Amino acid sequence: MNGNWRLALAGISIILVVVGFVLGSMSSQIRAGERFVPKDQYEKDMARFERKVDQLLQFHMEDRRDDG
Repeated sequence: MNGNWRLALAGISIILVVVGFVLGSMSSQIRAGERFVPKDQYEKDMARFERKVDQLLQFHMEDRRDDG
């Protein structure tokens, strides 16, 4: 009977370790997912950013032409 208890404790320990790893992995994935935006939102924001950079570049190029 003593051997059965050791086997049962070893089995329970292994299960608890595996469950701990799974829960840790899930929480890491959830936290990582919160840091990123959906692809369509990213593309929309990048297009807006590129338009703003183009406008800024155009403004500075016009300013250089006026100075020259």
